[in-house]
Amino acid sequence: MVALTTFVTPLTVHSRARRSPPRLAFVRTFAGLVAHPASLRARLLPASPAALLPSSVSSMTMGLPRLFSILFRALVGTRVLNEPVVKALPVAARGNRRSGSSSSDEDVEDAVGAAAAAAAAAGALRGDILALHTRYLSEDGSSVDYDGLRTSPEFAAYVDRTRTLGALSPEVLTKRQRLVLFMNLYNALTIHAVCVAGASTSSLGRLIWTTRMAYRVGDHVYSLSDMENGVLRGNSPMLIFSPPFGPSDPRRKVALPAAEPLIHMALNCAAASCPPVRYFEEDNVEEALEGAASSFLSDDANCAVDSKARTVHLSAIFSWYAVDFGGGSDEGVLGWVRDHLPEASDKRAELTDLLSSSGSPVRVQINKYDWALNT
Repeated sequence: MVALTTFVTPLTVHSRARRSPPRLAFVRTFAGLVAHPASLRARLLPASPAALLPSSVSSMTMGLPRLFSILFRALVGTRVLNEPVVKALPVAARGNRRSGSSSSDEDVEDAVGAAAAAAAAAGALRGDILALHTRYLSEDGSSVDYDGLRTSPEFAAYVDRTRTLGALSPEVLTKRQRLVLFMNLYNALTIHAVCVAGASTSSLGRLIWTTRMAYRVGDHVYSLSDMENGVLRGNSPMLIFSPPFGPSDPRRKVALPAAEPLIHMALNCAAASCPPVRYFEEDNVEEALEGAASSFLSDDANCAVDSKARTVHLSAIFSWYAVDFGGGSDEGVLGWVRDHLPEASDKRAELTDLLSSSGSPVRVQINKYDWALNT
């Protein structure tokens, strides 16, 4: 859950920028221009549109958010951490099927078999992930012993297991199975990426990192950003960026039907301000997500009510993904927060009274996000 909260605006080239590595300097330049779309449009589109877009697609039909996303991903690149993967065995050829069975019956059997195989492959990761959690996470999941983890046999076993994700067919899983799978994969990939590549402590660096770090799952690659914004948020845009999966992207079949707001209390991007690392099970995922939200909002670092000032202080998550919480307005966000605080808590009662009282509108104050590593 990473958002770009600060931008570099290199409208002129400074000496410090010239000393940056070429790719990072180029990304910084792009990020600065993204913050000023008029400048980006003036610099790029009129100058050489044919070099940027297919001849049949204009900047108006594609839209600047989609163009920004394509350029940014091209500049950042992808690092797939679980290759080479183990691929699934091919489905038996139709000519070898049972005699006397109809094609439709065989298709149903194939689908059921593929779903069962996908569920089994996803479940095989469970033991390895739980082994990491048991030994190298704090009891509440708020911190990770990355130094101990990266050289451990448990981590080596987990890395080997991730190569079996190539045998997974997530498109045949149920909605609940996909929700559980990609929440757990997001949190596990985050830990994996920190162990092998480290993580930036700046918002721009984390945006690059979550766009770059990825697993191959089945036939396709999913970065951390793809898992969050593409799958778990129902292929939704984030800030200036378009939905991760374009119109013809086969990964759209894996995306949830709509954004699930509770995932924002479940995903950990290895920052100090993130929710704790958790592991989710299919049989009680709804209750576990509600519990995660209740716990997250009970912490004053994420939600604090100041009735005298008619102000509610919230985690930056509620700003970056405001549209997921009650439609995105302050009233909608505050209503969602109230409804997900513990029912008998003083904080919920205080917020309920504040929202129903007369007076000036209740103000939302967004807290600064701490990008320090969660060690």
